Amino acid sequence: MKSCRICASANLEVKEVSMTGAVVTFTEVAVGSSGYPLKPPYTLALIKLDEGGHLIGVLKGKGEKDADWVGRRVKVLFEVIAGEEKVTKPDSWPRVFAQLLPD
Repeated sequence: MKSCRICASANLEVKEVSMTGAVVTFTEVAVGSSGYPLKPPYTLALIKLDEGGHLIGVLKGKGEKDADWVGRRVKVLFEVIAGEEKVTKPDSWPRVFAQLLPD
């Protein structure tokens, strides 16, 4: 039986969403993490989906360094990354990417 990793509730449902939303907050990652396939620098963003719910992912397509991305519209994409390290199970590295939408 599956349950929520946060509250352990078994009251879960699948909901189709548009995969668009807005950046709630973000952070610039300057120091890498052992075992994480992306090399810094990169930007992690918390995305609030239009239908509700949140996702954390890497912000792609940003141009200006140190810009304020809060409130910017994004399209959420799912990609698999392996980086430079050998990954024995590529499917174990799904990552969420948020592509900035034009203003």
